[in-house]
Amino acid sequence: MFDWGGTVTDCGVFGTIYTFVDLFKEEGVEITEDEARAPMGSHRRLHIAMILEKEAVKKRWVAAKGTEPNEDDIERLYQKFVPQALSSLPKYSNVIEGVSETVNQLKKPPHSLKVGSTTGYPKQVLNNLLNAAARQGILINS
Repeated sequence: MFDWGGTVTDCGVFGTIYTFVDLFKEEGVEITEDEARAPMGSHRRLHIAMILEKEAVKKRWVAAKGTEPNEDDIERLYQKFVPQALSSLPKYSNVIEGVSETVNQLKKPPHSLKVGSTTGYPKQVLNNLLNAAARQGILINS
């Protein structure tokens, strides 16, 4: 089973981190990489809500917006996540060194590796990652 964000591609999961940083920056609220990274592993909508629950982020939000963040804000940011992730994906979809060779070797007998995938990314983003991986030598469906 491969987790595509950080295990097979994008060592350090910078694509997701910078997507969140950029989303908040577009709202006029700066967040740090650490603030963006803390809820990793959560569903993206929950991830956004958890960032907004941080007292320091909430204070910056109120300073920028004049009101505390609410469900409409969370939903708006969530709806912008996939397009933002897709636009930043090309920068962060490089297969980690050695993964292609290892996977392709293990797919041969006697190992006959079968690959399953998991990720916190939406399906549209995962499909783009799988295509990028195929261009870099990892053939999942062969």
